[in-house]
Amino acid sequence: MSINGRRALWIARSQIKSYHLIGTSTEGTDQNGVRKRLPLANMTVPEWLARDRGFI
Repeated sequence: MSINGRRALWIARSQIKSYHLIGTSTEGTDQNGVRKRLPLANMTVPEWLARDRGFI
């Protein structure tokens, strides 16, 4: 999945400490190039995971 030219990353639900939809969305494309509207959310994950995925 690509969002605004950036690749989306999958995170296991078991690694998400908290999750809150923020009421807005963005457009992205799936692996077949099909455009999708995707909800945006704030989430809290462990620091080691954030570092590993390049979030911080």
